Parts: sequence; C-alpha cells; structure tokens
Amino acid sequence: MAREVERIGDDNAVAGARARMLLSHDGPGERGPAWWDQNDEEGRDRWAAGLWALGS
Repeated sequence: MAREVERIGDDNAVAGARARMLLSHDGPGERGPAWWDQNDEEGRDRWAAGLWALGS
C-alpha cells in the first residue's frame, strides 16, 4: 500500500500508509516486544490496542 501511495506523490498519505503497516505488524507481535515474553493479558491488550489504532 505504501508503495502505491508513493507513486501518487502525497507525503501525508505515504506517512499514513506506513503507520498503518507498522501497526498491522506490531499489534499481533511480529514487531516490537516478543509475543512469547508476554502473558495472556499483555498479549490481548497489545492486540486490542493495535486493532483500535487501525480502526481509528
């Protein structure tokens, strides 16, 4: 998505696309603190925060 937006040349859209991409990886635990080091509650909080941020 970010590459498609880059072709348009809209810097704000590129920044938004990159932020959403980061959230989509960070929320489920692909990036950031290792998900296996978190207990169930911390994992649910992280996933919920990621979903909320993507929906806003």
